[in-house]
Amino acid sequence: MAGLGIAGSALPLETVITIINFGALIGFIMVNLSVIMHYYVKLKRRGFSNVVKFLVLPGLGLITCTILLYNLTAEAKLVGIVWLTIGVIYAALTTNFFRKTPRSLTMLEDMNGEG
Repeated sequence: MAGLGIAGSALPLETVITIINFGALIGFIMVNLSVIMHYYVKLKRRGFSNVVKFLVLPGLGLITCTILLYNLTAEAKLVGIVWLTIGVIYAALTTNFFRKTPRSLTMLEDMNGEG
């Protein structure tokens, strides 16, 4: 990680910021999608206020973040996708292709007495 940090410090600040924005926007997209899928689809929360809270507002957030992600530089999208791919491959290899709980999550469960 230190080596990556040192290498990253050689990049222009604008490039680093757009790469960070890629990760943040992916995270926000996933959070909004998770709210829709969990509350609106899985738990079938309906009614006017629930539709607003669990479909309309997260849907607007999802659309906004997707538009912002689309408008990032090609360089930021390429580096972000490569970094995301490396992370998914690493997670797959360290969890026996997602059959085991990741170690850091297991450690948190052990601390809470849930493991």
